[in-house]
Amino acid sequence: MLTRKKQIMRSSNNKRKFYCIYKIAKTIKSFKEFIKPLGADVILQKIQYSNTKTFLFCLMLSWIYATGSQLIIPVPFGLVPITMQTLLFPCAALMFGWHAVYAYWLYYMQGALGLPFFTGFQGGPLKIFGPTGGYLLGFGLGMTFIASTNKFSGRLGILFRLIMFSVIQFSFGLLQLTLLIPTNNILEMGLYPFLIGDLIKISIAWLFTKKSN
Repeated sequence: MLTRKKQIMRSSNNKRKFYCIYKIAKTIKSFKEFIKPLGADVILQKIQYSNTKTFLFCLMLSWIYATGSQLIIPVPFGLVPITMQTLLFPCAALMFGWHAVYAYWLYYMQGALGLPFFTGFQGGPLKIFGPTGGYLLGFGLGMTFIASTNKFSGRLGILFRLIMFSVIQFSFGLLQLTLLIPTNNILEMGLYPFLIGDLIKISIAWLFTKKSN
């Protein structure tokens, strides 16, 4: 009888998790429809002739990154949750190109100076030079790769750029992790737990963006 109750509770929890993912997907779709009339091209055209407007746009985008860094998407079956920042970064780079990259380095510098911009409201030099600091560097370099390869604007081209974003992010993340935490289980610590979530993020980002700038 007790086992039966546990099965019912587990089934109920899984249903709630799947419903949560469904609501997230629906929200993303609604957001896409909301920004569609504006378009990244329209926004960039409005700021391209003004250094002040460009800076303000990048600054505001950096604050959006900071907000996204605190949002966590639950994943069912006990997998590692997805932070919204890792979905925002590649999508922004595809939509806004170099402006998204400049915004990221503004976000990075503000966090390095101590503002609570990184995941878990963290910031400061210890975060930059700590075990996970390589991932922060990898995010920026991955976005730089996306912005510098905008000629690959077809569906397969976008998929390739998203995959390379993840490769670059994990490469620099694992490198710094290896230097600071000598262990034979580095992949179990810094790669394998995040692969499923990364696959989900790549899929969502790929579906979210039709064409890069």
